[in-house]
Amino acid sequence: MKKVLNYAKCFLAHPAKSEINLLIFNIVAAIFPAIFMVDWYLLGLVIAADIVVCMAHGAWSYGREISFGIKEASLARQVPPWQTPVNSSYRIFALGSICILCAIQEVFHLVNPDAANIIRTYAWYGAVIVAVCDAFRCVLKTMNSIDESWLAGTNGSIGIPNWISIVRIGVALITPHIYVTQSFGAWSNVVATVILAAAILTDMLDGYIARSTGQITKAGKALDPLGDKFILYPNATAFVIATSGQLAMPDMLRFKATIVVAICLTVGRDLLFILWFFIKGRKLKDGIGASLVDKARMLAICVWLGGTAMAVTLSGTLFGTFMAWAAFCSLLVTGILSVISLIVDFSRVKKLAKN
Repeated sequence: MKKVLNYAKCFLAHPAKSEINLLIFNIVAAIFPAIFMVDWYLLGLVIAADIVVCMAHGAWSYGREISFGIKEASLARQVPPWQTPVNSSYRIFALGSICILCAIQEVFHLVNPDAANIIRTYAWYGAVIVAVCDAFRCVLKTMNSIDESWLAGTNGSIGIPNWISIVRIGVALITPHIYVTQSFGAWSNVVATVILAAAILTDMLDGYIARSTGQITKAGKALDPLGDKFILYPNATAFVIATSGQLAMPDMLRFKATIVVAICLTVGRDLLFILWFFIKGRKLKDGIGASLVDKARMLAICVWLGGTAMAVTLSGTLFGTFMAWAAFCSLLVTGILSVISLIVDFSRVKKLAKN
């Protein structure tokens, strides 16, 4: 906590203009929700990403003060060399213009209000993806400035495999909104399911590219399992809300005890591993990436969520019934793989600790 306060103090001492513009934009958007068509989930993600960017800047400044002394660091450049106004420019000019233009068109009845809302929603989706990607970029660059081993495999750059992982996380964070608000109409569940499927494909793609191009990094090993959590928990929570707790189709509810056990094993696996990581895992010299069992587990999770979504959309049809059973079986497989994954990961960690 003390370090976090120091990071905040360092940022406040030397704030970047683009970061101040972001904070002002967020305040204005919150004050005028009717104009900017603020959705509090999306705005919350954007604000959280901006806070992470500011804290990363503060951590970089704090590191300079520790290394060079407060006076010398204050005389030197206080804006990180990787700081760019892309995030700020997108939201202030692009997103702001779209929202205000739609508001003006609604007043003069030049565009259908529903169409204006859809345009603004998609613009906010873009803002979330850009903000999340910018936040991860700043964090990785900051960590690498403190410990160069984080991006050693890419000579200090983010690298294509890491960018794929980062973009996947940004996109995965908008699918909960699609599930809950049904922003794509009757096709919302299908669109969200396709996005989840794409997340699984890119999860396999980034590892292949990293190995084939020699861009294996400690940051990539950390992003891989982290991305899985960003896919699982926001989407599972949104899906519970969107389907009124319908984690499995009615025909499967006679197996309620089995469903509860599978969900508890899935969540418990991640809680135990996160708890262990904060106690001992941070001492590892190298990161621990996702194993093949972890990949299979994430595939089963996406089939569970996506299959249930398709079953809800196509309820009463033969294909809908098939997807319901596929989702139910995937949930059971997820629970089993969660136990196996935990055992495999702990054994991998034990080997790494010995080296």
